Amino acid sequence: MTFDELTQVKNPLFQTIHSLMMKQQTPLFKTFLRHQSKKGSQVIFFQRSTPQVQIGFDTEIPYIRDITNRIELQLDEETISKCHQLLKNQKTITRLNKDNKSIDQNLRDDFVAGNHRLIHNKPYLVYDIETTYATNNLRDAKFLIAYVINSDPDGTANFQHIPDIRAEQLFDYMLNFNGYIIGYNHVWFDNPVLGYNAGATDAQIQALQEKSLDPFLFLYQKLGRRVGLNALSKALVNIGKTLESGTEAEKLYNAYHQQGDEAALKELKKYCKNDVKMTLLVWLALVEQQKLRREGEEVTFTYEELIEWSQSHLTSSSTATSHEERQQKTIFHKS
Repeated sequence: MTFDELTQVKNPLFQTIHSLMMKQQTPLFKTFLRHQSKKGSQVIFFQRSTPQVQIGFDTEIPYIRDITNRIELQLDEETISKCHQLLKNQKTITRLNKDNKSIDQNLRDDFVAGNHRLIHNKPYLVYDIETTYATNNLRDAKFLIAYVINSDPDGTANFQHIPDIRAEQLFDYMLNFNGYIIGYNHVWFDNPVLGYNAGATDAQIQALQEKSLDPFLFLYQKLGRRVGLNALSKALVNIGKTLESGTEAEKLYNAYHQQGDEAALKELKKYCKNDVKMTLLVWLALVEQQKLRREGEEVTFTYEELIEWSQSHLTSSSTATSHEERQQKTIFHKS
């Protein structure tokens, strides 16, 4: 992020830098940087045994990274001067964090207010399902629960829980929805798995695919590698998953159905709902920012590229005639 972007959102970077400066007994930022540059090409500060902040002098433009919160600020001469002035005054830093909203809160408020609720004049659904462990045969995965949010500007934009007995109803609802379907890696997982559980035909699943937009596919093509939802969401909006893996979700489901553990069901619903929230916020962040930083390089794209490259037909093989065959050529499991 740029200095100006960082001063517009709630973030811990400036407070963290200021605390390090005080510990080093160097109240001026330029002096602090000069002292660190003498220690080597990279300097890492630890909080107990955990890396907290990295300062790098090994690139053309120095940088400082809040490793914990995944924030990087490039330190060109203008930025260094701005930081130098800002970090002189603890009250200014405190006021910025008090007055500003977090990145995710800004995105959520804009969405609730009606911004980015349509794609090419059509609403969209964002959804995620939880399943039992999936082997390479996605027909073996059992649908457990789902969450959905509808972007229709005339709606309430509330998250809706879908229990296991409503797989067919959910599939039919999305199939008949007059708009787009957004998920994360749902083209190669959620869509076919839900379809198989709902007893849908291959043609019906394909119809759902054709209205799907998948940011996972967009990034796979744009960056040339797979990026998991957890890593992307932490990087863009600083929100992560509530469980370590999908296998934990299956354990929670079993605890509820076999032992009547209501707390387990609550935790499972929280996990699935949070995945939908992460997917929605990632989509909104991509729409608003239209750029990514990868290994020090900025990758830009247009809104139309985001839409086009997220469409499932771009990844369909000309020789694959079924969903199973296309999955064999791409990705088996959710990210």
